[in-house]
Amino acid sequence: MPRSKPPSIYIILAALAIISPAAGFSLSAPTRTKFDTKVAVDGRSTVQVHPPPNASSNKVTLTDYMRLPVEQYVLIPMPLGSSLTRVEKGIANDEQLTQLFCGSTSNGDLTEEWFKLEVPTITFFNLSLQPVVYATVQPQRNRVIISSNKCLLHGSPFIEKVKLNDRFIFDVQCTLTWMDGLQSNNIKNENQPQTHQSAAATSGPCTISAETIIDVDVNVPRPFSSLPKSFVQKTGNAAMKLSMKYIQRNFVESLAKDYERWASDAEYRRFRALLSEDKIEVPLEIMSKRSNEVASGSSPSKRNRTHQSEWGLTEVLAECGCLLRATPDAEDERRNDAGCQLEPRVTSTTLCSSVKALLNEMASGVDPNNTKILATLEETLISSLEDFGGENTEENTGEKSSLLRRMLLPMYRNRGDMLQSQMSQMSQSPSRSISGIKTESCSLIQVLLRIDVLQTTLLTCLIQLLPAIASKFESDDGPTLDEDVPRLIFQNLRWIDHIIDSASLIQAFEECLTVLSSSNVDCPKTRSILLDAIATLPELSNNCNTLGGGGGVDQVLQVVQMLRREDPSLLVPCLDAIDSMPLSPDDVNTVMNDALEALANTEAWGLPALTNFLINNCPRGGSGMTKKVIEEFRNIPLGDESGDVMMGDERTDGGAGSTHDTEALMIEALSRGFAHRMDLTSTLLKSIKETKPGFHKTADIWLLACCATASHNKSQVKSVFRSKANDGSFTSKMIREAIKGNGVALTSLFGTSLCDLADGMLRSADDEVCALGVTLYEVLFEEFKEPMQRQEVVGSLVTHVGAGVGSRQSEVDAAMRTFSLIISKTYADNESGAAALRPFTPFLTSLLEHLVQMTPSQVRRLFTMLFTIGADSEEIRGGGGAQDGGAINEASIIIKKYLGLQDDSKKRIGIIGSVSFAVSMSILLGEHQQEGPSAAANTDHKVVQEVKSLLELALSYCEPPKGAEKTHGNNSLGTSFGEGRAVAFLLQEIASAVRSGKLLRPICDWLTDRFENEFITSYIGDFPEQATQDIKPVKGDGSNKVEKLIPIDNVDLAILSGTSSNKLAPPGEMRFNLEGSTAEIYVKILSLASSPCMFKREILPIKLCPQFTLMATLKGDKLADLDGLLDAPLFLPSSECSGVEFTDMSPSQQWVVTSSYFFATCFVRELINAFVKLASSNSANNWVMTTPTSSASSQGFGLDINRLKETIVLRLRNLVELEEELRHTASKCYTFAPPNLNVLAPPKALFHNDDYDVVEEDSSHLFQNIDPNDEKNGKKANKTKLKLQAKRAKQNEKSKAKKLSAKRQYEETLADRTMAQICQLVPTVCVALGYPLLSPISVFPSSQLSMPLSQSKNAPKLAEPAVLLLLNVLNDTLSRLLSNKQASRFKADTNSIDDSMNTISNPYDMDIDVPSSTNTSDSLVLATCDSSARECFAMLGTFLEANVFRVIFGHLVTIEDLRNMSDDVHTDDSEERMIETANLLFTCIDTVLSSNKLTRSSTGKSYLASILKALSEGSEFGEPIRQLPTDEMITMLYKLLQLINEVLLGSHTDDMEFIMNGLSCMSAIEACARRLGGDSCEIRNMLSEVADKLLKRGYLNTVKLNKSNVGKMLSLLLDNSYSAIPTDVSEAIQANIESLGSIEKLRLLVNDVLSELPNTEKCKGPVDLFQTCTSQTFGCYYSVVLLHLNKELSALFESSLGTTKDPTAAKRTLEYVHELVSMMKTLFMLTKSNEALAKKNALLQQLKWGTRFLETLVSKALPFFHAHFQKHQQSILHIIKESQDGFKQIYRIIAHGKRVKDSNLAKETPRSKKALELFTHKVKALLKKNRCLTAMSTTLMRPKDIDGTILTEGNETVDQDHSEDEENDDEEDDESEKEYDTDDQSVED
Repeated sequence: MPRSKPPSIYIILAALAIISPAAGFSLSAPTRTKFDTKVAVDGRSTVQVHPPPNASSNKVTLTDYMRLPVEQYVLIPMPLGSSLTRVEKGIANDEQLTQLFCGSTSNGDLTEEWFKLEVPTITFFNLSLQPVVYATVQPQRNRVIISSNKCLLHGSPFIEKVKLNDRFIFDVQCTLTWMDGLQSNNIKNENQPQTHQSAAATSGPCTISAETIIDVDVNVPRPFSSLPKSFVQKTGNAAMKLSMKYIQRNFVESLAKDYERWASDAEYRRFRALLSEDKIEVPLEIMSKRSNEVASGSSPSKRNRTHQSEWGLTEVLAECGCLLRATPDAEDERRNDAGCQLEPRVTSTTLCSSVKALLNEMASGVDPNNTKILATLEETLISSLEDFGGENTEENTGEKSSLLRRMLLPMYRNRGDMLQSQMSQMSQSPSRSISGIKTESCSLIQVLLRIDVLQTTLLTCLIQLLPAIASKFESDDGPTLDEDVPRLIFQNLRWIDHIIDSASLIQAFEECLTVLSSSNVDCPKTRSILLDAIATLPELSNNCNTLGGGGGVDQVLQVVQMLRREDPSLLVPCLDAIDSMPLSPDDVNTVMNDALEALANTEAWGLPALTNFLINNCPRGGSGMTKKVIEEFRNIPLGDESGDVMMGDERTDGGAGSTHDTEALMIEALSRGFAHRMDLTSTLLKSIKETKPGFHKTADIWLLACCATASHNKSQVKSVFRSKANDGSFTSKMIREAIKGNGVALTSLFGTSLCDLADGMLRSADDEVCALGVTLYEVLFEEFKEPMQRQEVVGSLVTHVGAGVGSRQSEVDAAMRTFSLIISKTYADNESGAAALRPFTPFLTSLLEHLVQMTPSQVRRLFTMLFTIGADSEEIRGGGGAQDGGAINEASIIIKKYLGLQDDSKKRIGIIGSVSFAVSMSILLGEHQQEGPSAAANTDHKVVQEVKSLLELALSYCEPPKGAEKTHGNNSLGTSFGEGRAVAFLLQEIASAVRSGKLLRPICDWLTDRFENEFITSYIGDFPEQATQDIKPVKGDGSNKVEKLIPIDNVDLAILSGTSSNKLAPPGEMRFNLEGSTAEIYVKILSLASSPCMFKREILPIKLCPQFTLMATLKGDKLADLDGLLDAPLFLPSSECSGVEFTDMSPSQQWVVTSSYFFATCFVRELINAFVKLASSNSANNWVMTTPTSSASSQGFGLDINRLKETIVLRLRNLVELEEELRHTASKCYTFAPPNLNVLAPPKALFHNDDYDVVEEDSSHLFQNIDPNDEKNGKKANKTKLKLQAKRAKQNEKSKAKKLSAKRQYEETLADRTMAQICQLVPTVCVALGYPLLSPISVFPSSQLSMPLSQSKNAPKLAEPAVLLLLNVLNDTLSRLLSNKQASRFKADTNSIDDSMNTISNPYDMDIDVPSSTNTSDSLVLATCDSSARECFAMLGTFLEANVFRVIFGHLVTIEDLRNMSDDVHTDDSEERMIETANLLFTCIDTVLSSNKLTRSSTGKSYLASILKALSEGSEFGEPIRQLPTDEMITMLYKLLQLINEVLLGSHTDDMEFIMNGLSCMSAIEACARRLGGDSCEIRNMLSEVADKLLKRGYLNTVKLNKSNVGKMLSLLLDNSYSAIPTDVSEAIQANIESLGSIEKLRLLVNDVLSELPNTEKCKGPVDLFQTCTSQTFGCYYSVVLLHLNKELSALFESSLGTTKDPTAAKRTLEYVHELVSMMKTLFMLTKSNEALAKKNALLQQLKWGTRFLETLVSKALPFFHAHFQKHQQSILHIIKESQDGFKQIYRIIAHGKRVKDSNLAKETPRSKKALELFTHKVKALLKKNRCLTAMSTTLMRPKDIDGTILTEGNETVDQDHSEDEENDDEEDDESEKEYDTDDQSVED
């Protein structure tokens, strides 16, 4: 037997194990050991011991006890649940212990005896920690010394990671002594015999003492290391002192009590002696029972074993220390709050152990299987109902609660006994205190449920009691003491941590629930029991085990689902119950399908619970169930399913609350779910993306809004909105349907996502996205009526305006458009939009601060909006004026302020404000100019007078002062143009307002009277009547000169006759008098331009165009009154002035000539604009003039509309001639600058003269000292002189060329800037393309279009300049209509004359009604641009009616016919004109077919169908515009493609611009067919064939072949030759591999084209098969093929072959992959084997696309290899080998880039390295998994050049010891790391 070891070692070990780790805890590993903080404590504890009287005689003294072996102390309760064991001698196999006991071992065995104390695991948050202390014991005669300096910390891996065991060291020593009063000398004389008397005489107290000293040195971690060391030490000392004192004291007390038990109980002594003799192995249950006996103070000898056969549950509990019935002294007023009573020192844990031990003892003897105990248990519970239900009233407060209730309440002990059980209580579960008693934390029922033999019976009885209790509640609804019993039962059941017989339990629950559900559900108490039972089920199912049959979860699930189906009102509790269960995957699918079925049929009140349940339980990872859930979510309607919007509390559901409220809860649940379930979010986004236009549900809008509540989803949601808006899937109607009427339900989304989405969409540069943002803002303002919510909307819109002005004008336009929409609405209670916005007037008036940065259209909208909001329409209609105050007052002040400024750009703000006021007031007054003469009665209306007054004020500010009419000198030519810009802009603005039709008739009449006479007097000259008798027209080339036209004006006559004394006036001529006209008037242009008066010369010309536009607009349908101007001659400089004679003129005359041509061009353009509109109007078709007479005045036409069209065409030809002359004169006149521009200073190079004589002078000294007789030096000097002369001549030539180049560029700039300032032709002028004189097919009926137009005698002249002019206008118009429009803010250098006319629409045209208080025809409209789509379709309709697209077809047919003739038929000039015309036609067709506007909606498709019919068949417009079937539209696209194909591939041309425009047009056709969704296979095949033919052609060496042409052709070839892999795997297997994808074309390009280039001479090409493949275009071919190899690989694994699990199909997939990898390897070898091809660009493309190919291989191909490796091992290994061989070239390119310091290669290097490393490790994992690692060759890469040669040390420092031999598998990771780390500095380089 080993030497006695005192048990006091527990004290020290427990203190160390608990306290020391806390001192050493660290968040990071220490960098060095520094124990600078010391914690030292000591303490002493002494406890008195009471030995029995016969202790000495029985040899049970304290000395005998303290010297017992340590084995006999295992039954003593240890502090804090620790355990003590002896360490085995042999520790050689334990590395950790070997290191710990270093120095204390010999040959792997311990030299001393050690003991190990293990403390239970301590948890700090997510860190688990278990201290283990090792100590030695040194026994002495009168004491025992325990010491230790070894401690290990176990637990989480974090401990080892941060080296926590290295952060502290400690030393502990504990001395255990005892005082034995029964021995006289206190064990000092223990060897001397003593007599009985002496022992009695010396008898004294007996005590046990323990003295402990602990020293701990700590390396304090961060952040505590920053605290003062003294503070840390004091805190540590205090904490350790308190802990040690507590632990030491409690253990010594336990030791003393154990001694008293040991000394008084012989059986206990014998039992402990057996532990040391190793004669028995004590079972765990017996040890527990004995331990409880010791703790409770009971003894086996005290039991009355003779009566055990008669014991029931009550007796067993009493025997173990628990009284079912409270003792009389414990019954007081607080007994109803406590359960059963425990004896002193008995805890719930010891009670459980004792009962278990006793029942096991009885089961093996007197009560087999504890049958009697179980019977009495059931009887006790059932009988407890007899005293159940005492009323809880003041009269019966003394009544007892039922026995069942006491059994369910926490047990208690009297407080007087607490001190005796302190140690036991410390080691057990905590307890709570009630006044007068000490209460345990658990009840008797909880204790009994932990006893397996009792659990099943007890659970069944408790559950069966619930229906009986419920029936008692139904019969007596009053308050009772026991009404909380059901709650207590469920509370006790939830406490169970394991279930023995789950089947019986669940069966009992099922019966209970069935009874309860069929009971009186109107009883609240019964309903509460039922709901609690359902809520308890999942907690019990979680604890079910297989000891009693298993399958608990499945059975519980069936019960819950049965309840839900039988009683739909239990949906929510049932879902909560299911949500708490641990379900298997099969159960999850069953439950989810059941919930989805319920979601489709449930009422509104169940939606929140169902959505929560589906979100929480949907399997993660984007499974099929996830898609089902998302689809069901997308089918959820908000509001009434019938579509009727019900407001407020009308929508309720049977007491379930407002439907709006339940929908709001559902929205919140969805928002939370999408925020935390990224798989649901991604599935929703993907599902919406894949939904085709027209198939979206309104739920998609608010589901996306729910997703956007999470910040990490906002960008994705906004992206979906953008894409769906652009393809027409999301429309304004859909936005309105999703939000309209659902304001309450969507309240949570208003501030979190909806406003943010509207903000993002409004900022978009895409028109359609921006339009959705406008609609969303408008609907939000309408639906969310709270002032703060509306203020949020208005504030956001104002912010958009403030943030966008000057930079993002489209955003400002959209925000202003939103305000216009809001104003146009009428809301609930007949509230107008203007009234709804009126409270936010301060926000709106703040926008006036941004006027300077706004565009003219934005200024118009702002002023119109402010005038509408600020005016009182009722007062105005009643005869009053506009309100003086508010928004109108502020706007009026701003208008007058800006009108008074000198800066034109700011003055125009005031002008726009004045005209906007006129329009707004006219709208509010509701008096249209079309209403007839009755409007004259309103002439004196106050509003009319206010409008006239403000317009007069604007005119007075804009007209130059009268002093400006004085004459200036010639040096000031053009300097006063700026003074006329303001009045010109005002006239143009008024003309726009008049054209909109919104000005009052009295105002229009006033304007006519105001400006008509002024126009005639200033600009029109007359001929005398007799002059017309001498007119002899001379037919010419379109100028139509007249021999004799004598003006009445003498000044003009003098200029015309050449007798004028005006030095400014050049020779004059009456030009462009149209053939056959009898002119009576002419336009005085030269008269004004050459006038010495500055006002006439520089102010009146600027006013000419806007004033004519105003007069034409005021005339309207009566424009025929001004028809004399259309054919009237123009008084201009003679035609010779624009020729060679121009340079001979003085600068002043040059300025006059250029100015005359400039204003004449502008006037002719405005003339054409006005009369084209007249010819296109409906009234013009009925306008037929009578035969002309001699008395005709201004009406020069006596013909019908056809004559008008002919005249317009003639004027177009005149315009072309004028523009040519203007371009020429403007380029030569350096002093002329158009209005709004300053004179452009010539470049210095034109005036810089190099003094080359200096060179000669500087070289003269070389020849001064040369002897004439020195022949040698003379020859040398002559040679030098000749060299200098040659150098001088070369410099002179270079200087001249430089001057000529500078002059040419300068003149081109002058011409361009002048042409850019002329007035623009309106889009309507494009209809002239269909006029007879210009249309190539107008002379043919539709039936004759099949004949070659070139063979017809009536074929028009091809591509005349007028046609090219109109085609350019058409192209610009289509671009503005079908693409985004850009706006520009006010600038001083913008064209003030036509600023408002450059847009397609009239800025004052309006589409949205302004609501009025009376719903009459007085409701007019407000200016807005929300009708952009309507404008687009209206203009397209105009073009269709004018057969413009039919004309395009005619031109294409003509060109096709001519280009397919022999080359000698047409000249180079005709070829050039054909190509120029074709380029414009291609561009127009490209613009139309590339627009999404024509394919995203049914309206757009209808117009597209009509356009295609005209473009492909030349059909004349006549049928209604309607949508055609997709197949028909695809057929028409194919016909158009054939026509363009014939034009493009006709006679050979080297014009690459023509070729690329044709290809771009054909690509647009293919894209349009794809957007329509039809079968475009034939179109793609033709496009591929065209690209193939063009690539095979040869071109002149002067043609630049590059990526913009050859690269695009290659892309078209490969993209359109792609054949999709069949979705049916069986079809894909049977198909030839060359017919799949683009394999055939790729193989051709790789093997027959690129691989053949090195075989050509000097590798320069061209390749015979593809003439465009040369060394110059190698990079284009190379990059495109590499790119498409990667595309091909990606497409393969997205197809049926890439996702198949069929081994046969997998074989075909591997063949496909091998083909692609082989081609990639071939391409890589090209640059390796041919130095001439290894250019920088090729290497960069190889590195870039090779890396992308490798990434695709790793991400998509390797998972496929994993799935099919077993069946196709050799094929996969072969592919991997091929890939390795090919990708080695990437290593060499990386090394090459580093060596030559190529920055472009360096940028790609990190990504390439990462891809290579990932490939290596993924392949290694694949091979390792399949146990074939040796199949992969791993080498150490030696530095090599591009061609594979090894670099020497001179080229690069390398380790020459590296080899390429194969290494073993253990070294593979290190080798791959070296491969990738050889070039770490490439990025830095």
